[in-house]
Amino acid sequence: MAKTTELSKDVRDKIVDLHTSGMGYKTIAKQLAELGDYNEELDAHHLENKQYVPNQEYLDHKIIRFHKKHRGHTPALSDVHLLEVARKLDMYGIRPHPAHDGEGMRINLAVTNMGVLVFQGNTKINTFSWAKIRKLSFKRRNFLIKLHTEAGKVMSSSPSTSKQKLCSSGGLTPTH
Repeated sequence: MAKTTELSKDVRDKIVDLHTSGMGYKTIAKQLAELGDYNEELDAHHLENKQYVPNQEYLDHKIIRFHKKHRGHTPALSDVHLLEVARKLDMYGIRPHPAHDGEGMRINLAVTNMGVLVFQGNTKINTFSWAKIRKLSFKRRNFLIKLHTEAGKVMSSSPSTSKQKLCSSGGLTPTH
């Protein structure tokens, strides 16, 4: 039940964007399974009083339809299904930090077990793998990542630069 509550909080705080995930309404339907079997009046009243995601009114009919499909599920089984769906979401567990690149375009940075990820909107545009990161440094609101190459030289994610700066306030700023 704690994982269910945590996911619900992440959704409300817009850490997990379920509107664009493709599976969002399924996940929220699993949340409603906590109420027990489908009851038309109870579900409608519950959705009026509890908001799982921003602009939820656009998903209400889908939430109710999927809740009908999951009649007979226990709260424990619903939690298992919820965690299975959440596990498959690309952005679940990732805490994006707003940034901008050298051209002023908005991006998001996230530190994960894979490395440092760079997102533009909800699309991952780059991954700096921990295995390829040689050095991380932070100086005057700039976060610098130096990468290894096979020959031991500094490598960049952009062919025209020798290194990349990740600005703490912003994002990728090429330096020469």
